[in-house]
Amino acid sequence: MEFSAGNNQLEGEIPGSLAELTNLTTLDLSGNRLAGSIPSEFGQCSKLQGLYIGNNLLSGTIPASLGGLGSLVKLNLTGNQLHGSVPTSFSNLKELSHMDLSFNDLDGQLPSTLPEMLNLVGLFVQHNRISGCLDQFLSNSVSWRIETLNLSHNMINGELPASIGNLSVNT
Repeated sequence: MEFSAGNNQLEGEIPGSLAELTNLTTLDLSGNRLAGSIPSEFGQCSKLQGLYIGNNLLSGTIPASLGGLGSLVKLNLTGNQLHGSVPTSFSNLKELSHMDLSFNDLDGQLPSTLPEMLNLVGLFVQHNRISGCLDQFLSNSVSWRIETLNLSHNMINGELPASIGNLSVNT
C-alpha cells in the first residue's frame, strides 16, 4: 500500500498509528507543516520501502528503530529541524539506495559502518553540523558503490585521505 499526502498543508504530529498499516510500502508526507518527532513505531513497518517526510517542521532525534526497516530503499528526512547524530543502526539498512538527511541540525560523526551499506548510491548530509575526519569515515569504503556523496556545509576536518580514491573503483 502506498500513502501519499505530500505537498499539502497538513499540520500537527505524525500519528504513530500509521505503523499499523501492515502492508505500507511507501509513505510520503513531505512538504507539509508537520511538527513533533518522527514516531519510533515506524521501525515496525517491515514492508516499508520508501519513507519521505522531508520539508516539514519535524524536530527531535532520528529514532534508532528506523534501522530495523530491512526493506527500506529510500529515506528522505531533508529540510526539518532534526538534531543529534545519525543512528548507528542505519548500517542495518542493507537495501537502502538513497538517504537524504540534508538541511537539518544533525551533529556528531557519521557512523563508520555506513560505507558497508553496499546498495547505498546516494548519501546527502549537506547543511548539518556533522563533524569528524574523512579518513575515519572512508576507511571501510573499499566495496562501497556510492555515486553521490554530499558532505558540504558541515564541520568535517582533517586532510583528504588517499582512501578517497577507492570510491571510484566500484561505481
